[in-house]
Amino acid sequence: MLVDIQYAKPDRANNIPDCLYVIWKDLETNQKHVQTIENPSMPIYFEKDECINHKYNVDYRELEDCEKKVVKYSEIPFEIAKRMGDSGKQFLQNIFETKNYKELRMLNMYPYVFGHDFDIRTVYRYNWIKTANKNIIPKFKKGFLDIECDSFDISGFPSAQNCPVDLVTVIDGLDRVVYTFALVGREYKENPTMKFAAGKSPDIAEVVKKKEDYRKKMYDSRHEQEEYLMNHLDELDAELHEKFDDSYGNFEYRHYFYKDERQMLAHIFQCIHQISPDFLMIWNIGFDIPYLMERMRALGMDPAQYMCDPEFKNKQCYFKKDHTHFDIKNKNDHFECSSKTVYVDQMEL
Repeated sequence: MLVDIQYAKPDRANNIPDCLYVIWKDLETNQKHVQTIENPSMPIYFEKDECINHKYNVDYRELEDCEKKVVKYSEIPFEIAKRMGDSGKQFLQNIFETKNYKELRMLNMYPYVFGHDFDIRTVYRYNWIKTANKNIIPKFKKGFLDIECDSFDISGFPSAQNCPVDLVTVIDGLDRVVYTFALVGREYKENPTMKFAAGKSPDIAEVVKKKEDYRKKMYDSRHEQEEYLMNHLDELDAELHEKFDDSYGNFEYRHYFYKDERQMLAHIFQCIHQISPDFLMIWNIGFDIPYLMERMRALGMDPAQYMCDPEFKNKQCYFKKDHTHFDIKNKNDHFECSSKTVYVDQMEL
């Protein structure tokens, strides 16, 4: 079963070629595999000189009127320029002199080439579908993820620069296991306004002190609750079964507690790689994934090294937010991650 096809652009700084990853699952063993194709190629079609009878772009030409050429995907613009002759050579020279490489896409307007503007992932998906056994009904493995942020000490919306990720749940829908990762023991630190208030009037200092005393009590209360939960997991599990079993059936609950946020974030994605769901549903992916990525960066971590599967040679890890549509049903946020799992916004389903 084809799970996904991903394309990674060349990383010339590290001498890594562009790669096409074909991710597929053996339905007999349920094991996933990654086929890595370096310098992937695809066919394009140039109109034969003797068949050219137009000076403008047309939608199609008959196959017998075209010459098929298999070209490396990353070199298609240069192959078109070569076909154009002197004008193409001059065009490339201008590109290299101005370093305006985005203008390479203008070569797609050349009226005597066809099939060159297909996304290579679409081409390989089509080829897979042509040979796939359509009589087998695949069984998908779905997972779910949600995060919570610690906005204990701020007012307003949490910021990844200041607010830790303090709770993450990953659900394995097929094997029916719920993994919960919790950050505990957050250290109380005195608010800097205490020192500032000390030099002000007694009334101001008293108000600030009362607020700080209350804040410290909140920290103490939180630590007590954390300690109780960690020592009474059987009670917690019983409450979870009572609350959710009637609606979702029986799940196994596993709880992991951390004082090191970096370690927690690393283990979350190790867990995702290990259970390897085909699709990971995230409620409001437009918040959770960018927040996780920004939080990692704030902690000195490279998101690609943790969120991407280690099996991928040329790792891609970025989030593209849809700033055009604001209603949920038309949102098209996209998380590109070199992983055997496809990340999906559950709100858009």
